[in-house]
Amino acid sequence: MSGFGDLLQQAEQLTADIESGGELPRIERNLHQLAEAGDRLWKKTAGGVGEDADVRASILLGSKGFDLPRLSGKLDNLSTAKTFEPLEPIRDTDIQGFLRNERENAILAAIEEAKKNTFDEAEKNHWRCMENEWEQQKLKILNSLLGSEHESLDLSADVLDGTLNRVDLSQRSGLDFVEMAYARQIYMYNEAVIQGMDFDIVEGFHNTASKFNDQHIKDCWTLVDQMTDLQTHSSTTSSETTRFSTDSQTFFIQQARSFLEKR
Repeated sequence: MSGFGDLLQQAEQLTADIESGGELPRIERNLHQLAEAGDRLWKKTAGGVGEDADVRASILLGSKGFDLPRLSGKLDNLSTAKTFEPLEPIRDTDIQGFLRNERENAILAAIEEAKKNTFDEAEKNHWRCMENEWEQQKLKILNSLLGSEHESLDLSADVLDGTLNRVDLSQRSGLDFVEMAYARQIYMYNEAVIQGMDFDIVEGFHNTASKFNDQHIKDCWTLVDQMTDLQTHSSTTSSETTRFSTDSQTFFIQQARSFLEKR
């Protein structure tokens, strides 16, 4: 323990001497002085290394028969201008080839455009045919569900072509299934009138209502069917006279009472 104590006392004594400015003077330098000293040391070291390298290179190349000063002069006189010149000569502009290439590109572009238009038109025609075929299938299904055999629409090629030509398939109404059924009766009535045939539209509506599960609508058309079952034998009698005649009034009362009694 006495050895460490002596060492501690000596260290404290050295520290006191340095701080008091006694025998060991303190040297202080600022950053600028340190930078200058470092630059001088670096230049001295670099110069010595470069000269030493030149001496060693001269000795090595001289032993092999090379004259270093003359070789350095030849290397300094070398020109690098030809080093970056193109390896292949620049060709003259080919005007004819350029025009031929532009003409071929224009022809190919026109062919590609015509090809695209042809495919687009073919696709439109395809979907138009598919839509027409779908409309025909819908008419067939509608006839099979709602109409009897003698009331089904004529689905021959001539009639379908004429119907599809008169109707714009791109502007169809948003009727539901029930509305389409009544619309079909109106269509059949109009076709019968055009052809000069008789068609009882009330009976058609009554038969259509019977196909749906709506008793109120069915009773309504049953009442209309009974109330309009009035037979007029005179063609000269006006509708107003027939409607307000005694026989007609009696008929309406009997039909209404019969309908209520059946309910």
